[in-house]
Amino acid sequence: MMEVDEAFDRDYDAAEYEQKIGMLSDNFSKEVRSNNPDELDAWNEAVRTLREEDPYLLVLIGQGRIGARLQSRSS
Repeated sequence: MMEVDEAFDRDYDAAEYEQKIGMLSDNFSKEVRSNNPDELDAWNEAVRTLREEDPYLLVLIGQGRIGARLQSRSS
């Protein structure tokens, strides 16, 4: 796993990656909220589960909301 981490750090911009993952999660949740509210419950349950299992992914999801707010302020 350390080799994978090192390769990622060497080859990719972590901040850019985090923002992209965050924006993807935001876009997904907005789409689900608008077009399939039943799936929204599943999404919210998945996020609750992640709170217990993978806090880093929650950071990424939060990055999307932060990035969207920053982009809308600068536009």
